[in-house]
Amino acid sequence: MYVKDVFRLSVTLALICSIAGAALAATYSVTSEVISERKQAELQRALGELLPAADKFEETIRDDVTYFLATRDGKLIGAIMQSAGSGYAGPISLLVAVDASGAAAGIRITAHRETPGIGDKVEAPAFLRQFTGKTARDQLVVGVDVDVITNATLSTRGVTAGVREALALFQQHVLGEAAPIPVDRFTRDLASIPDGEYLGQGVGLLGPIRVSVTVRGGRVESVRVVAHQDTPEYANAAFAALAQAVIAEQDPEVDVVSGATGSSEGFVQAVIDALEKAPSK
Repeated sequence: MYVKDVFRLSVTLALICSIAGAALAATYSVTSEVISERKQAELQRALGELLPAADKFEETIRDDVTYFLATRDGKLIGAIMQSAGSGYAGPISLLVAVDASGAAAGIRITAHRETPGIGDKVEAPAFLRQFTGKTARDQLVVGVDVDVITNATLSTRGVTAGVREALALFQQHVLGEAAPIPVDRFTRDLASIPDGEYLGQGVGLLGPIRVSVTVRGGRVESVRVVAHQDTPEYANAAFAALAQAVIAEQDPEVDVVSGATGSSEGFVQAVIDALEKAPSK
């Protein structure tokens, strides 16, 4: 009798597990479809709010770039680009509406993990409105063209980078024009820069970094930090090392100093800004 009871119990448990598994699978299938439909509805609502003049959005994926062509009565009126930038706590995902001329018409942050009450202020309409009308030709330098949210420099940079990327992708994929050179790239030939002292500005971890770059004989002779707001114990040593690297390599695009990434990036940005603004011989 004992063997029969064990067998009966095993069969019963197996049936219960099978039924439960089938029920869970069915529930998951229904739930996933509902979630997918809800996400699609939210996306369509967001697209309509960003470019309300459009009567149709066509999803397009090209070279791993996803965007939605916006038309009205069959005529292209713009596109909504998907992009992202790196914030303080991770990626900041955006939808950027761009009109047919290539100007930003609206921005929606769709996902982020920035600090509540600080970094999440990038979602504020007043902050996002400053990008309206900007094109791929605008450099969008944080602290210069874009107002920095207090104590949220990295969050500000993340959104700015995402907008800049979206505008460049629109120009490249929708307008079919060459993508602009990123703002943090150095494009000048040092030999073309006259001797002199040039001022530039970047954004460090805690605020603007201003530098003075001296050029002599087609070479960077010295780099001096004029003003900054970053923590001196970390930033000053990083600035000294970076200045030496720029002079040694004769290239402002040097590697960041470990432990002072924000300060390093702001320093490099400031040196590039100074040299890019210098006149030509």
